[in-house]
Amino acid sequence: MLRNWTAMFARVPDITARILRSATGDDGTIWSEWEMSGTGPGGAAAAFAGPVIVTVRDGRIDWARFYLDAVES
Repeated sequence: MLRNWTAMFARVPDITARILRSATGDDGTIWSEWEMSGTGPGGAAAAFAGPVIVTVRDGRIDWARFYLDAVES
């Protein structure tokens, strides 16, 4: 995870994220829809979107999967 986020911030240092909607299951699983944007290499706009699923146990994220994909303008 550290390697992935390090690469993301290296490519898009001003990235911002918005959670558009979310739903929580009885088992501690949270499904959410994310939209991320910022400035990529050479000043080009960069955007990513998709679902993120996490499981929370004892008040902490225990497991996470990000299914983000680049969005073309």
